[in-house]
Parts: sequence; structure tokens; C-alpha cells
Amino acid sequence: MVAETQTRPSGSFADAGHAISRLLAAGADRGDLAAVARAIAYETAFSLLYMLDDPGVDGGAVFMLHESLLSADPSGREGRPE
Repeated sequence: MVAETQTRPSGSFADAGHAISRLLAAGADRGDLAAVARAIAYETAFSLLYMLDDPGVDGGAVFMLHESLLSADPSGREGRPE
């Protein structure tokens, strides 16, 4: 993410790459950051799978849903920093 931020500084979620760079420069431990990222990824996946298991969710309703994720950003920036 940090390397991509350097090549695409205004790309989607580039602000996260900048934040990671600042945290590392301030002395944050890479392992600690990885542990936080892993926990967030797990919670996100768990919540999504839990919601998809809802009896009211139709498989056809979520087909290709991943293609709509960035466009669902309410800011309209598709995850790009301000």
C-alpha cells in the first residue's frame, strides 16, 4: 500500500498509505500495524459473511457486488483522498 501510494499519490485509499508512512516514521512497529490490519480484515470478512447468511439475502442480489464497492463511497471520491 505504501509503495502504491508513492506511484499513485491520489489513487483510491492513498491517504491510508500516507498514514502508514507517517506511523512508521514516528516509530510504529510494522508487526503492530499488521496485527491491527489483520484484525480489521477479519472483522470485515466476518461481518460480511454473517450478513450474507441472512435468510433475506438472495444470491442474485449480491452478484458482482464487489464492482459497486468504490462507487458506493458517499463522498463520490471512490476512496481517493481529499
